[in-house]
Amino acid sequence: MSKSNNRDSKTDKLLIDYNHSYFHFPKSDRKIIDSLIESGEIKNVTFVINPSFLEKLFPEINTYFIFIDTRRADFYEKVKEYLKNRMEILNSLWYLTGDMDFVISISTNDENYKAIRKDLKSLLAKAPKEKKDDDLVICYRINRLRKFKGKVLSDHNYDNQETITAEDKSFISCLVSNYKSEKAKNLLGSQDKIKKYLDRLKDNNIIEHFYFIRGQRKNKIRVLVLFLYASPDYYESVISKDHAINKPILDFIELQMENVDDVFYKKVDFYALAEFNDISEYHLWKDKIYQQTEYSSAVNLMSFVIEEVGVENPQAFGDFGEFDTLCKEYAPINNSVQIGYAVYNGVPDIDRSINLKLDSLKDQGMIIGYQGSGKTYTAFRFAAELLTHDVRVHFIDSTGGLNQKLKEDFPRLFSSGRVNVLEVTTNMQAELLKQSGISIYNIKPENYLAYMEKLLKQLESHPESAGRKTTDVIILEEAHILFSNSKLVAEVFSLIKHIGRKGISIWFSTQNLSHFPKKENYNLISDLKNKIIHKIDSSEVEEIAKMLYGEDNGQDRSVIHSDLKSTKPGTAFVSFYQGNQLKPIKIKIPQ
Repeated sequence: MSKSNNRDSKTDKLLIDYNHSYFHFPKSDRKIIDSLIESGEIKNVTFVINPSFLEKLFPEINTYFIFIDTRRADFYEKVKEYLKNRMEILNSLWYLTGDMDFVISISTNDENYKAIRKDLKSLLAKAPKEKKDDDLVICYRINRLRKFKGKVLSDHNYDNQETITAEDKSFISCLVSNYKSEKAKNLLGSQDKIKKYLDRLKDNNIIEHFYFIRGQRKNKIRVLVLFLYASPDYYESVISKDHAINKPILDFIELQMENVDDVFYKKVDFYALAEFNDISEYHLWKDKIYQQTEYSSAVNLMSFVIEEVGVENPQAFGDFGEFDTLCKEYAPINNSVQIGYAVYNGVPDIDRSINLKLDSLKDQGMIIGYQGSGKTYTAFRFAAELLTHDVRVHFIDSTGGLNQKLKEDFPRLFSSGRVNVLEVTTNMQAELLKQSGISIYNIKPENYLAYMEKLLKQLESHPESAGRKTTDVIILEEAHILFSNSKLVAEVFSLIKHIGRKGISIWFSTQNLSHFPKKENYNLISDLKNKIIHKIDSSEVEEIAKMLYGEDNGQDRSVIHSDLKSTKPGTAFVSFYQGNQLKPIKIKIPQ
């Protein structure tokens, strides 16, 4: 045997020591591992989390496999671009040979999964089909991991009743990404502390085993195999009993159908990822499976060679540490109003209140979303919070009926004596009411633009506020009507830059981002620094992502795409200005 083969054999043996973290290896072995990391052969050092613990930690998270058949070159390129832009949120992206072009796996909540599936189906809506029930996007959910990352999983259930702290969530989500990273070292303080923390997780059955994510090796081929017509105990009855069959298998996973229409793919029971020296070795392996006499007439295999690895990440469920840090930036202070609760992986966290500082009101705001997305309810709740700080709130209603909606949604507030309803007539002066509380200005559609012209002029002459304290918030419902008048838009452009100094905060509420006017190199949105985004038209997702993250931050923009599309009524994304523009965060509006 050559020295090269000896070295490769020693390396392989070293890298399948699943019981120890990197820090437990002898110094000489760590040097080998370090050199493999430096050369790129090892992409990551990580571990497998006990599935029962992961379910307790994030019960709303499932892992999905999505197989994609693009049928034609033009559709292939569209899907490839879509997937490349989302590598950050994928567990894996593999390019295949065979009937399917791609397979991805992703750990996420049901909303995001459905949004991604919908995107892919939309991209392939016009792709050619051979028959009516052809399904170009085949989806499965992981039901049970039998073998994962080269090792059979234990039957240890995590039944510890100890509360999982926010600190633990932060540590685990960081360490599983790469426990040898500088970020992990900075978070826990030192490599020795990382080692001790990993040992604690292993002793408590939270870590199943450790493993290395390796790059694609030139002398190996990986094959993805779907098992059809297999019995529920197939792994125990066949795979685990034959070493020659079991050895090449890295993953063996029980699947459950998710919206599979194709008759053939409905028969899939298991997924396996196996590694071989060459294709002939794979064929011998497959023959050996078919030769199992008890099962030979039943089971069928459908195989795909992985020709390229787009991305392969550890078990991914978001960075809780980053989420926790961001929540602190939105945390309540004495002079702030609650807007909602932070949402992590689709679940509202009532211990993390998301707030807007009163001082930020001077930076103006916007509320956008479909009709029925909850933006008016959000505005009412915002107004109710402002009342507790003696800030007057003025709703300019161009459609009528807003006072009735307030009465239905907030009956106690409506009957508290703190709601003023003003029926605006043609000749009425346009002045903000001085009464404390919420004022609703009911304006007939034919009088709206004339009244707004008078109001904007009155606001222009309004004196500056002592200490620039915000005393009044104006919420313009159906703001697109105002934006339809070019003369009034010019006045809004002039007013918005200094209205905050007058103690007045203007919030524009409308359905679409495209409603907001632009003029030469000026966009009104740039002066509306407080943003509440409910469910929006899918055609505006990219523009809103750019607004929230900027033109250059393509990675974060791609991550938020699915979330924006899957936002449900009563949830929203917010980004507020507090000396700097805070990163957006998803929230649940309290009911």
